[in-house]
Amino acid sequence: LREARQKMEEYIDNGVQLAWLINRAQAQVLIFRIDGTVEKVEGFEQGLSGEGVLEGFEFDLGLLK
Repeated sequence: LREARQKMEEYIDNGVQLAWLINRAQAQVLIFRIDGTVEKVEGFEQGLSGEGVLEGFEFDLGLLK
């Protein structure tokens, strides 16, 4: 997971605006944003939004259960 997180940070540093790191084993998602923030989502009861990058896109985390 540490290597995957470093890779996500590298993607953001190179201009990716939004990235999701999904950890199915612990039912967690880390959301990386171009402004450098990282948000942790616990559980798969909600969805992920494409925010302004993929406007209107939603991913139902419940599909991963």
